[in-house]
Amino acid sequence: MLRISVVIVVCLAAASCAPPGVPSGSSWEYELKVGSVWHWQRTLASGCASWTATSDWASVHLSADSANCDAGRGVTFFTGSDALIFENYWPNPGHSGGNPCPHQLSATQIAELGPLTEEALAASVTAAERRILHRVKQRLGNVDGAALMTDVLGWCSDLTPEDYGPAGSTRRQDTWQGGR
Repeated sequence: MLRISVVIVVCLAAASCAPPGVPSGSSWEYELKVGSVWHWQRTLASGCASWTATSDWASVHLSADSANCDAGRGVTFFTGSDALIFENYWPNPGHSGGNPCPHQLSATQIAELGPLTEEALAASVTAAERRILHRVKQRLGNVDGAALMTDVLGWCSDLTPEDYGPAGSTRRQDTWQGGR
């Protein structure tokens, strides 16, 4: 009984010790590989925003498919790589990371993500969420849909070959914790 109580207290304490960018009411879980992880979602007029965060990084997936918020067609921004990852536009990715993407996104497909980003920005409640979404907006404005690169999971991203070299790490911005 004591062991269960200790586990419950530790879990409640960890959930209340969320990083500053995590809004109150977010769900919490502990994962062996990364430690404490928080999740939250926002339903938007034209889709949804699904967030995941740890103390070191955050990601947001913006999808027009609110019924499939975590995995619907859309874009994910991961602060650890400072990259936009375009997911579920093509079947069975399976490409290795750092290579030219065998697919393209049209200017229309990229432009459709702008209003979704604006809605997510209007719904954001923390400064970290706003920093991340401003970075998404900035990167969407510079995407060349014909020059995408594969990411490590096989989807296509806005990274360039230069981003995979040593100079790439100097261009990345810490949008999650504000440059700490």
